Amino acid sequence: MGGGATPRGEQHPLVKISKVYERLFGQRMDHHICVTNAMKGWLASNWGIDPVVLYDKPPTFFHKCDVEEKHRLFQRLPAFSEGCKKGETLFTRRDNKSGEISLRDDRPALIISSTSWTVDEDFHILLEAIQNLNERTCDDASFPALMFVITGKGKQPSPLAINFTVLHQRVLHALLYSMNGLH
Repeated sequence: MGGGATPRGEQHPLVKISKVYERLFGQRMDHHICVTNAMKGWLASNWGIDPVVLYDKPPTFFHKCDVEEKHRLFQRLPAFSEGCKKGETLFTRRDNKSGEISLRDDRPALIISSTSWTVDEDFHILLEAIQNLNERTCDDASFPALMFVITGKGKQPSPLAINFTVLHQRVLHALLYSMNGLH
């Protein structure tokens, strides 16, 4: 749906048949749902369908971590604490005298994204955005370093891993984590 990328290409007969099938049967359904207003607009203007938008929301047991929870988590993950002094991570520090944990003023911005590492996901859009951000902020000392964590299960993270190596020093780390292991 929506002209997404496929390994076969838009002109492949199977892709054309699939689009006709989706449109034909989609228009004949009694109810429609989608996950974004953009998708709702596309379905309305291209297929004459008026779906209900159901936003993807986390379960209620998810909550914002307090600074102590963050500190414990970051200490357990080597990429967040390697090279730091005892009691410190890239994001938090424990005061030696009081034992109080606080966020570091010089902590990087943490950006987390997920992918299924399939050919139809264009993660190069994220790479281009990161490169543009680097170009715009490389001389701005007030802008924080960036730490990217890309998670997902699949077989194609290696091209992205190679591309992350060419980024400016503002990209502190680019961790590629797969359910199959660390890449």
